[in-house]
Amino acid sequence: MPKQLSTGVWSTLLEAYNKAQLHGVDRSFPQHEILGVEVILARMWHEHQTSRMYSPVLLGDIIQRRSFTAGR
Repeated sequence: MPKQLSTGVWSTLLEAYNKAQLHGVDRSFPQHEILGVEVILARMWHEHQTSRMYSPVLLGDIIQRRSFTAGR
């Protein structure tokens, strides 16, 4: 299982997300809210792209790994 995303995957996904508009309004992905969960994102991406054998993402896993401050 990879511990990080391949080069360029994150920027490609962000670009695709931000390019889509909702009712004519640009979207902006809240990157600051998922800092620290890169390992989980890499696992999810690997499962989706290669094995298609998905394992559950537990809320506790994400909350324990996140690192953020109240002021972003």
